[in-house]
Amino acid sequence: MRTNPRECREHAQRCRQLALRAPSAQAEVSYLDTARAWEQLAAEIEGAQAFVKTMAQIGVRSEPEAA
Repeated sequence: MRTNPRECREHAQRCRQLALRAPSAQAEVSYLDTARAWEQLAAEIEGAQAFVKTMAQIGVRSEPEAA
């Protein structure tokens, strides 16, 4: 399954919405922690995509050659 940064941020937003209606403080913290994790994943994916793009521009292959 491929995930893109936009999808991650949508999940993060949904977690923040759920935090607003959380039945307890502990649940709210869990939702907010999960939202932060989705945001971090989005940033990591963006960084990886930028790295792969840069490598492609300088001619580095992203997949190993078949033996």
